[in-house]
Formats: sequence, structure tokens, C-alpha cells
Amino acid sequence: MKILILLVTLFCVNICIAQKDYDPIYGAPKNKKVDTQGFKISNGKLIWQKVYECKDSINQIISNLKRGGILKKIEISDGTVTGSLKDVDCDYKGAGFSRGLTPMYLISDRLTCFVLIEFKKEKYRVTIKNIQLVNVLESPISKVGESEPLETYALKKKNTAFKDTFLKDAATILNYTFNKIFDTNKNSENDDNW
Repeated sequence: MKILILLVTLFCVNICIAQKDYDPIYGAPKNKKVDTQGFKISNGKLIWQKVYECKDSINQIISNLKRGGILKKIEISDGTVTGSLKDVDCDYKGAGFSRGLTPMYLISDRLTCFVLIEFKKEKYRVTIKNIQLVNVLESPISKVGESEPLETYALKKKNTAFKDTFLKDAATILNYTFNKIFDTNKNSENDDNW
């Protein structure tokens, strides 16, 4: 009996020590860098942000975005462009995923979100906020046109940490989709000091 109690105690202590290096925000070991695919948590809200290098002028970039037809309600002010994306389908095939491996909410919903584009010399930063998933398929639990924030599927712990399942597949698909829309020359970087 003493040996059994000793083994159980050693087992419990070992589990507690193993949890010490666990990062509560990213859900991974603290010494392991987690790729969030450009997604960040800001005040409990999910945003996507990326810096693109570009030799084109501001007017050329704006013209390319208008020509694409995806950016709606465009407003241009001193060095910034704001607008919204409406009814964007996630390009899971382009990201290298099959329909069976893609999270259902990315297949059955379309994206709607606010976009802020800020310009500096030879680069621009795209920030996407208020990402909503709008249902396009009728199901027993949802109706066409219903929407919910992406945070529902992406965040946990009262919107302070990423869900592992989101970072595994959905973040990769969404990052690919956003890059396809906003990368005018396919030369981009992920940098906070842009």
C-alpha cells in the first residue's frame, strides 16, 4: 500500500512539474515560438495584421484594391485607407487544405470585417478587425445570414488565449486568404516595428 501511495504521489508531482513550462496564452511550451499567422489578441478582440513592402505609390495600391472589387466602403484620408471586406470566401484549397480537413465554419460561412491600411515609405500595413462569420448555409442550428465573431472559434480563457485548433488549420487558411487579397507584390514581412 505504501508503494502505491508513493507511486501516485510521484506521478502527481511529475505532472505538476511538467505543466510549469506551459504558456497559458498560446497553449504551448514557453520556450517554443508559436506561429499565429499574423493574428493577435488586442483587448480581448482578434485582429490580423501584416506589413507589406511595395515600391508602388499609395494611389497605385489603392487603385489595385479598388480594381479587385473586394474592398467596399473605401475612405481615404491622410496616409490611411479604411474600408470593409464583405462576403469573402476562405481559400482553403489555395492554402493547401482539402474540404474534409477545413474547419466547417470556414466552409459554411463568409467573412465580413473592417480593414485599415496605413502607408509609410515603400511599405504598408494592413490591419483587419471585427471579423465576422456570416452563415451562407441553412442548418438545424443556424439560419442563412446569421453572424458571429471569429473570436468564438479562435479564442479561449475569456478571449485572452488562442485555441490550439484555430492556430493549427483555420489561422493558416485565413492568413493565406488575406495575403491573397492584400499582397500586391508577394513580398511581405510580419513586423511590429514597421
